This record gives sequence, structure tokens and C-alpha cells, in this order.
Amino acid sequence: MMPISGKAEPAATSAFAQEQIQYNGYHPDAYRRLGKTELTASRLGFGTYRCHLNNSLHTQALELALQRGCNLVDTAPNYMDGMAEELIGEVLTTAIRAGSLRREEVILVSKVGYLQGEDLSRASRRESRGQPFPEVVKFRDELWHCIHPDCIFDQIDRTLKRLQVATLDVYLLHNPEYFLLDALQRGIGDATAVFQEFYQRLEMAFAALEDLVESGKIGYYGISSNALPLERGRRDHVSLVEVWRAYQRMCQTRGLAPEKGHFAVVQFPFNWLETEALTVKDKPLEGQEYSLLELVRRFGLAVLTNRPLNAIRRKQVYRLARYNFREGVDYPREVQRGIEELQKLEQVLRENIALWEVDFVLKNGRKLSEHFHYGESLQQILPRLQEIAQLEQLLATHFVPQLQMVGQEFVRRLPRLFFRKGQAHLQAIFHQFNHTTRIIREYLNFRNYRLVSHLEKRFDAAHPELASRLTFSQKALLVCASAPGVDVVLNGMRTPDYVRDSLEILKYAPLETLPIRFFDHKSPE
Repeated sequence: MMPISGKAEPAATSAFAQEQIQYNGYHPDAYRRLGKTELTASRLGFGTYRCHLNNSLHTQALELALQRGCNLVDTAPNYMDGMAEELIGEVLTTAIRAGSLRREEVILVSKVGYLQGEDLSRASRRESRGQPFPEVVKFRDELWHCIHPDCIFDQIDRTLKRLQVATLDVYLLHNPEYFLLDALQRGIGDATAVFQEFYQRLEMAFAALEDLVESGKIGYYGISSNALPLERGRRDHVSLVEVWRAYQRMCQTRGLAPEKGHFAVVQFPFNWLETEALTVKDKPLEGQEYSLLELVRRFGLAVLTNRPLNAIRRKQVYRLARYNFREGVDYPREVQRGIEELQKLEQVLRENIALWEVDFVLKNGRKLSEHFHYGESLQQILPRLQEIAQLEQLLATHFVPQLQMVGQEFVRRLPRLFFRKGQAHLQAIFHQFNHTTRIIREYLNFRNYRLVSHLEKRFDAAHPELASRLTFSQKALLVCASAPGVDVVLNGMRTPDYVRDSLEILKYAPLETLPIRFFDHKSPE
């Protein structure tokens, strides 16, 4: 299949923005100019971190987002092992062929650096053949990282193929700080030497990216790093000043003025609780200290921010949205009641298994009766659950697959005499398990909102005219999109309803007063 020709163009993205503002009733500031690229992007971008080609809801969500005027899509090869890029390629190709969208109107952003899944297997096979990528950081068995030119040149062709395009608009080095994290993990004490090599590697990567611009495979490039906003002096901090100097050195080597080069975009986390990029001035340049967002403006770079609704503070995740729970419920008591009822049902089933003489050994070496302790397991994990993503992962990877396997084996081996009774009892256990985990979800939602509700109260006090008009998640998105220097807020909108809810913020003006705390970087706050 021939790739889609062309790339995002300034005139086309600007015209697209004006059409969407008029058609959807968006605020005039719903679109922003992305620095030196001169491309016009929607203030809210579509993030694809957990999007998959085979999920129809994800397809519908991206289709709707593009229809509603979201024209910047962010992805990476390690997002669902390439399936996020393939999703974008399929949706984009379909829309362009149908005539509902033009390639020149959409800004595609992808990244390079992670070697996971199939990319890791491919890198490992190269190594076994004696042709390894140079300078690979083997951070964990399942996570390698590389920004060497050889890897960049290899990865870009795979990304373009999955996206079904001839040119990628923006290509970002993806969390290159794994080099620094690896040095810390291995206990390398010479920080000066580590940082020197790190920025030399960035310089080489920038040269490779400039080559890709010249070849027409990408339009612009930059860096996506969780470590850019970190406190100065940390061994895992990525200094934007030093990143820029590495870029300048590359330009000087090529006889290229920095303003003529194509380093144009940075991406980093920013949300209602992780505001350091705006509120902390600890980044030195020419005798003054700046915040990260101030430095970005000094260098003329465009800013994409991520994780607007998932904040991390002191290693705990806070979800900046009000998810489903019921007011006035004694959740600890309800959860305990649900677990106890599940344990009672399992106890009776274990007794029947012995009575019916069907306590056979499964393939995993455990007896059937040994598996029916799911109530006890839920009781054990409950104190360790900080947020709902942990529960969902445990359910998806452990509880649900095992329940299905054990249930199928149990029913298959039931004597005919006890078949109906056994099947009914098993269904009762499934029903109680689902009921109990639903209550646990609500409990985690309730507990999370209790920890972040002060933010919504602060917003409502500062902007009473918006208090009842916006959901908590919309308020959180609007706070991010209103921060001076932020051009696009990336949000992982994986369902059509999520898209509709999020894109509502494009109808509102940026907040003149941000309901966040500004603090000195030396304070414990």
C-alpha cells in the first residue's frame, strides 16, 4: 500500500482551525501556533498511550476527535507494541480516502527511544547476529533504550509504515533520561562524566534527526522527557539549557544557524499537582533563574504536555477526575461485607467439591479447591491498592483469567447428578466477585476524590462562573491548557464519551487566574 503523501502545512492547519472554531463554537484561542513550525494545533491533543488498533472504542474515539477538530495526535512505537501507530494509520487513511480530512490538516507526533515488545525482540536478534544497535541502555530485561543514529534510522521507517504516511510532522527523542537512570542504578559515581556523555549522545541524535528532515521523512523534531521539570541538581534531571547547547553544537558542526535548524518541540508532564514547570524558578541561564516554561519561551520551542489527569506526587498516582461513587456510603463496611459474602460462597463450594469428589489437580499443580480463595485474596490486596489502575491490572492479568480457567475446568468435570447445582453455585460466586470488585472500584474512586477535591474547591472559589458548568476533569484540563507557555495538552481520550467531555474545554477562554500554588523550589512544599 502506498503511503499517504504530504505533511501538515501551516496554511492548511490554520484554515482547519478557523473552520472548526466557527462550526463547533470554539473559543478563538482553541488553537495555538506551534512555534517555529508555524503549524496550528488544537489546544487539546489526542494521546494514544493505551490505544489499540483492535479496540473499536479507540477507533471511534479517534475518528470523533478528528471530526470535532482535534488535529494533533501523539503516539510512540512502544504504545501497545506499535498498535497505537497502526490505529492512527488506519483511521487517518480511511478519513482521507473518504474526503472528510486532508493530510495537510493533521499534525502527527511520534517518538523514538524505547525498545520493548517486538522492537526489543528485533534488537535482541540483531545482537545475537553480531549486529547490535550501538549504545543500547539495557535498563531492565523487558526494557531497553537507544537513541543512537542507527536505531533512529531503523525505527523511523517502521513508524512511517505503521502510520501509513510518507512524512512524520514531529519526531521526539522519548525519555532519553534512561541513560541517567541506568547510571544511577549501576552506581556510577562520576556525575560529570555521565552528564557529559549523555549530552554528547543527544548531540549525535540531533544530527541524525536533522538528516531525517533533509531526507523528507520528518518535518521537525524535539525531546519528550519526564525529567525536564525535575529539580536542578538531581542525577536524573535533564537540563533544557544543556539540551539546547547540545543542539547548538550540532548546528555549529553542520554550519547551520540554530534558528534554521528543526529542533522545535518539547514534551513533558504537567498537571494540577505537578506544576513545577511553571511554578519553580530553578533553571539558570545567563545569571538568572527561570521556570522551565520560561526557558522554553526563551528558546522559541513549542510545548506539548502530557498526563493532565494523572498526577504523581511522592510516588502515588492521583486521578484528577471525579469517577463514579455514591455519596454517603460507608465503603469500608460495604467492601468488607462483599468480601465476607464471597468467602462464604467459596467455603460452601470447597465443601461440595470434596463431597462430589471432583477435587482434581489442575495444570498448574494446584487442586481445584485451592483456587477458590478469591475473597481472601481480595482481602489481602486491599490495603496495598492506591489507585484503580492497580486493581484493573490485577483483575486483567490474574483474577479474571484464572477465574475463567478454573470455572471452565470445574463445569467440565462436574458429575451429571450435581451439574445444575454446581453450575448455579459457580455463577453465584462469579456474580459476588463482580459485585465486590465493583464496590472496591467505587471505594477507590471515593478515596481518590477525597484526596483531590480541595483542588476543585479552589477552582470553584477562583472561578464561580464555571463551577457548575464544568466537570472536575474539564477543570483540570482547562488549568493545564491555561498555563502560560503550554501550547497543547495531550489527553488519552479512549472512548467517544471521553472525547466529547474533554473537547468541551475548547469552548472556553484560558483562565486568567490559575488556581494553583506557586512555591519556592527550596521549600518542602
